[in-house]
Amino acid sequence: MQRLLIDKANLNDISSETLSKVPLADNQVLLKIDSFGLSANNITYAVLGDAFGYWGFFPAENNKGVMPVWGFAEVAESTCPGIEVGKRVFGYLPFASHLLVQASSITANGFMDTHPQRKSISPVYDQYVFCDTDPGYRPKLESWQITFRPLFMTSFVLADFVESLDENIDTIILTSASSKTAFGTAMLFRANENLCNSSGERIKVIGLTSSRNTEFVEQLDCYDQVVEYSNIGEIAAEKPAVVLDFAGNKQTLLSLQKHFATSSLKSILIGATDVEGRNVEVDEHVNGDVFFAPSQVKLRQKEWGPAMFFGKYQQAWEMFLNQVQDKIEEVNVIGFDDMQVQYQKALKGEINPQQMLILKP
Repeated sequence: MQRLLIDKANLNDISSETLSKVPLADNQVLLKIDSFGLSANNITYAVLGDAFGYWGFFPAENNKGVMPVWGFAEVAESTCPGIEVGKRVFGYLPFASHLLVQASSITANGFMDTHPQRKSISPVYDQYVFCDTDPGYRPKLESWQITFRPLFMTSFVLADFVESLDENIDTIILTSASSKTAFGTAMLFRANENLCNSSGERIKVIGLTSSRNTEFVEQLDCYDQVVEYSNIGEIAAEKPAVVLDFAGNKQTLLSLQKHFATSSLKSILIGATDVEGRNVEVDEHVNGDVFFAPSQVKLRQKEWGPAMFFGKYQQAWEMFLNQVQDKIEEVNVIGFDDMQVQYQKALKGEINPQQMLILKP
């Protein structure tokens, strides 16, 4: 069994560790990890690991952490009645070859992990879904589920949150517009015919991106305007706006803050895809409210009920797939050596937004 350890104080420092297999206690399940995705979202887990508790799911020693990923696994061993060997599951996994879980709350649809070493920040991350009873599972679309399902859930509840804001806004600006969570959110805005301000005018959705990703972002056709970071001054700033920040670049946020100084700008902080930009010191305070997707999921499931929530989500997911399937290329990465290389590239922001990386231990 093998896992990849990341130094929390130096995210560039990644190393492989071999673990010894141990006998299973009662109600434990050993999952053999089959495949998982790697995107800017996972880098956000690492960057915000201490502040948000992401390092607590799969703990390690000596100030090391195991980065969380989303993917598929099969039951290799089980001492838990109702979870048989060979069962395929989808859920939150470590950057590793195996995961030992303490199974509880077992139903026909899945189970929860309550392993005593697991320090969870939300039940959303603790649930493992049985593929054979998951209504959203499609064997031929596994790569898309790995890459986009967790990201698009954030897009889904974020779009819902913004659309329900009791504020009059004329513009929505998304940083890191080429990131999968960002353009998933933008596509939901585009599909919402009622996305209007108090005067009944259509709210403008702007994507901020780097020069190297401009062409791809424009081809997505989900933004009303695509602007490079160096051209923030081109954005009309006479009326109130909301910025959805997926990048975490303090200088970009400060530039937007100054640009909208004569009107108003509400900043919602979602991700940290720009590792270097996040660490840059700026001379003024950057305002913003943190958005935590599991909280919005919990709120809407309580208000709508699980059936309506997942019904709305499934409808949005199918719309999204129809729009992006011909725009994204699948790339398989096999083995821990190549996985480490891809992690380093992701940390530097060098992931090609037109690709979805499927990692296989």
